[in-house]
Amino acid sequence: MLLNEEQELLEVLHRYVNGDISRQIFLGSFSQIIPKLESKLNGDLYPFLDVILPKEQGREHAKNEGMRQCYLEAIARLECALAEPSYYEKLSEDEQKEICKEAIEAIPKVALYRSISEWIQNNLIEGKNYSRFAFFDADGNSFLESFRILYEVPLICESFILTALAAGLSKPSFSYSGLIDSLKIAAHADTVWARCCECEGACWVEETGWYTDPRNEIENLQWIEYQGPSSTQWSPKHLVLVPEHKEWMLVHTNDFKKFSMILHGRQDFINAIVKQSTEA
Repeated sequence: MLLNEEQELLEVLHRYVNGDISRQIFLGSFSQIIPKLESKLNGDLYPFLDVILPKEQGREHAKNEGMRQCYLEAIARLECALAEPSYYEKLSEDEQKEICKEAIEAIPKVALYRSISEWIQNNLIEGKNYSRFAFFDADGNSFLESFRILYEVPLICESFILTALAAGLSKPSFSYSGLIDSLKIAAHADTVWARCCECEGACWVEETGWYTDPRNEIENLQWIEYQGPSSTQWSPKHLVLVPEHKEWMLVHTNDFKKFSMILHGRQDFINAIVKQSTEA
């Protein structure tokens, strides 16, 4: 149901567009109706009405003036901040040492993540103009000697939730937490979760090492679970657990048609890990 002011506005707009009234008369009527309509709508006007009036009369001028005032206030705050001691100067020696301890812990993690990321990009990507992650050679052999498909399930409408609701997520024959624990123990080294993306012929490893613990499987599983196909133009996403020595890798793949987990490595190693995770 149109308000009276909306009816008046539509009539004036029609008359101006049809050439029945001059621009001067239109602007005069328009400027009288708008404040009344704005009051009725609590200021919530249609967006395109803001640009009909000349800038000096419309909201654009007021908006720019408001932005100017915000910048002036921000500059004033910065000038006050420049007059104060820096963050470094405010730190006590004990506080500075605590930050140094965090750096001591973080630097090896970031370096390890960088090393794994470079290894993946140098060894597990094929193609130049149109590249993709390749964990197998042309004959279907694993890049790391042998492999075993630990789990594979088709997805309904690219969704883990819909697949689960349709009872389509079958239970694996092993304990997933037992599998991860067995792999980390057997590694005798630090492990890294690498998030590998493909999109329109380009491949990259997401640089997540600086804000997430690369050893946290729950956080990384959520990444591969919640990323939709539109984020990669329907190209697959891979979540790879790799030890520092790179002798094996656990590859989770979501190509939005199916989800799979494949363990790559020596055959005897794979057999031992599967046995341990099954018994867990």
